[in-house]
Amino acid sequence: MSSSPAFEKLRERLGCLEEVQRRFSRTIPVADVVDRWMPYGGLPAGCIHEVKGASLTIALTFSSILSARIAGTQGNIVYIAPDRSLYPLGLLPYGIRLNQFLLVPVRRSQDLAWAVMEALRCPQVSAVMTVLNGVDLVDSRRLQLAAENSGATGFLLGNATSAPIAAPITRWKVSSNVGKREI
Repeated sequence: MSSSPAFEKLRERLGCLEEVQRRFSRTIPVADVVDRWMPYGGLPAGCIHEVKGASLTIALTFSSILSARIAGTQGNIVYIAPDRSLYPLGLLPYGIRLNQFLLVPVRRSQDLAWAVMEALRCPQVSAVMTVLNGVDLVDSRRLQLAAENSGATGFLLGNATSAPIAAPITRWKVSSNVGKREI
């Protein structure tokens, strides 16, 4: 019995939707209030996320907390930067274990995206954090595919004025409200 072309087309579309569900099946809790609003009940792992903060420090702190949750006790976290300005001991209060943390300084700016791509492709890496400004659609898609294939989660950090990433799975704008009250 031959099926109709319309039925086969519908079957293909449903297959694509089921693949998306499988791709985002592993999620990381952010906070109960946030998780309730997330489509899959938390932050999807194995993909790229853009994190912008009022300052780069706030974006790095938020990403460090999530990276530590993703890595757990067995995973590894890579931070790739154009300088050595990060003080890894400052990340200890946010759950980062130094024996799981690797700081990779990259001297040339053109090597930064390459280093991020290679880190995302590595199966021993759980999370990658880096400062990448204005990633275009092609490079963004390449990073996304590398993350999906290995299962690593990428956090592309920036401050409020940095150029946007073309196609991350989620975009986060984080700030610190310490000492401020809402009226």
